Amino acid sequence: MIDLKFDQKESKQLIMLDMLKEIVKACEAAEKQQKEFIRFGLEPPDFEESISNLKRFLTLRCRENGIWL
Repeated sequence: MIDLKFDQKESKQLIMLDMLKEIVKACEAAEKQQKEFIRFGLEPPDFEESISNLKRFLTLRCRENGIWL
C-alpha cells in the first residue's frame, strides 16, 4: 500500500489529483502484469485483494482529508 504524506496547506483538489494519479499508476502496473502473465502462459493473478486494498486506501485518504465521495 502506498503511504503518501500531504502538507496541510494543500487544497483538497490537489490531494484528490495526487490520489487519482497513484490509482492510474497502480492500474497501469496491474494491466502490464496481466499481459506478462498471459504472454508467458501463466495463470493470471486474482485482483480481488488489490481492488479491496484500493477501496480501503481511497476511503482512508478521503476521511483524513475531509473529502467525501
